[in-house]
This record gives sequence, structure tokens and C-alpha cells, in this order.
Amino acid sequence: MTAPARRLIKPTTPRTVHLLNLSGALTSPVQAEATTEADFVRLAALCPNVVHIVSQPETFELPDRRYTPDYRIECRGGRVSYWEVKLEKRIDEYRPTFGAMAALTATKDARFFAISNTSIRRSAQHKVAQLIHRYAKAQPSRDAIHQVLSIAGGCWRRLKFDPPVRALPTQM
Repeated sequence: MTAPARRLIKPTTPRTVHLLNLSGALTSPVQAEATTEADFVRLAALCPNVVHIVSQPETFELPDRRYTPDYRIECRGGRVSYWEVKLEKRIDEYRPTFGAMAALTATKDARFFAISNTSIRRSAQHKVAQLIHRYAKAQPSRDAIHQVLSIAGGCWRRLKFDPPVRALPTQM
């Protein structure tokens, strides 16, 4: 895990700090200062182009202040983006800072995004992401896999669809 540019846990931190170990999706654990940030990391990790997510990656010098975005996301092909997770009600307050960050990161061939808790939790997608990561850790037996595929195969034939897991039995 890459060390954050800004300490997440301070003696006065009144909230829980999450350490997300999303093995299979990311190569190293990621810290999150709040539940909303943890939800964001779980969603971002599901993107097939995401290679690496770093919490509190670096501090930037803006014209009027120093600023540390919540995350740096590295994608296949070398694309880099910086992300800030904010409560919806605070987005307008930070809009000038977000604009300055967007301009600065563009000069570094990167992009800056701000995302709200409302966007992250739209249609309960954060709960779906949490379930995907939870069950992705499971290691079912070969017998269980074959049993599920045989049952599912019959259902797909009746529905006249190709089974989405057609390649799975040959991978074993």
C-alpha cells in the first residue's frame, strides 16, 4: 500500500477509517476516511480499466491553498485521474477549488473529478458493489460449480439465451 500524502488517522479523528482489501480487483489495500469513500473505492475497483487506487495520493499547490484529493486512480494505458468524494450539499462550496484542480491536473496529462454521495449511492449501486466484492472472495468447489452450471444451463436453454458462463467449465 502506498503511504498517503496526508494522515488519515489523527488523535482527534471521530470516525471510522476503512482499510479495503479488494483482492482480485486491486493489488494493494486502499484506505477510506468515510463510508462514502469506501463505497466509491468499491465501485471504482469494479471498472475493468482500473489498475491501482491510491488514497490521499499527493498534495497540490493551488493559487490560494494546498489541496490533497481523496484518490488517484491509474488505469490501463497509463491514464491517471484524481477524485474527490464530497457530500452533495458541499459540492458548491468547493467548486472553485475543483475548477483549480481540474486546470492543474490537465497540465499534468491527468483529469480531476468530484463525485457526490448521491451519485455514488444512486440506485443502491454501492450495495451491489459491496456484494460483488464480498462474494468474489468465495472459492466454491468444482462440484458446486458444475452443479450450478448444469442447473443454470437448463434454464438458459428454456429461455433461448446463451448462458453467460459458457466458458467457465473449460477453465477448470
